[in-house]
Amino acid sequence: MSGKILADGKKYNGWGCYHKGSFIPHGCGKKFYPDFYVYGNYNQGVLEGPAINSHDHYMYTMQFKGNRGNGWGLCINGDYLVEFGYYKESRLQTNLIDFVQWYYEGKMGKSGRSDENMMSMYVHKETHEVSTLLIGYAPKKISEELTLTCMGFRFTRDGSVWVGNGNLSDMTGNYMHFKPDGCIDIGSFQKGDLVNRSSLQDFMDSYFGTWKPSQDDPFASLFRAKSAHQSERISERELYRNVEEPRIEYSYFTNEYLSEDLPF
Repeated sequence: MSGKILADGKKYNGWGCYHKGSFIPHGCGKKFYPDFYVYGNYNQGVLEGPAINSHDHYMYTMQFKGNRGNGWGLCINGDYLVEFGYYKESRLQTNLIDFVQWYYEGKMGKSGRSDENMMSMYVHKETHEVSTLLIGYAPKKISEELTLTCMGFRFTRDGSVWVGNGNLSDMTGNYMHFKPDGCIDIGSFQKGDLVNRSSLQDFMDSYFGTWKPSQDDPFASLFRAKSAHQSERISERELYRNVEEPRIEYSYFTNEYLSEDLPF
């Protein structure tokens, strides 16, 4: 459905239903305001689930509850990721951008896909609800033999955010999983289940390469780089060498460990 004028006077394009004679957003849709629009999942007129609040030069992508961003989210200003973390009442509470900046800038930003659309909305065919909101690059078929994988931040209906490259919906592979309870899992997953936990540094190595400078020879990179490209990659990797590791079984929403068996 498109071009509906809601009871509050706002224009709306998307799925909906009638309640007491009035049309209300229900499912995936886009609601227009004077200076911005909100595009995402509605439940009887209320934003519930992944949604984008988009202005001229910046946009917020968050997990919404009760019309407000409550959960994981991010902000992109121009081409730059400026916030990532936990939002409460649409305000950033805990900025964890260090955990993902390397991926947004070092991998997505240098993937050669900057001419592609960076937002894709996937909707359940029967319920018309948003199943996945992708901030990144969708799978792209290059030839009969080559298909570029999905890469980016996948906001899913259960409140999760998945960060990494791989199949669009079958979460099998290496990912960072920002869970609905505020915890963070990193490692190898099989159909969404963590099967092998990894440190953040090892996870970054799986994207940048595993070379590390010798403690005895801090200038080794000057001699080991076999090409200008490799030298640049090593230098880029070192920018993130001292990023703090996420705490295991720790909710960044409540600032407490969720397991009595602490992982250390």
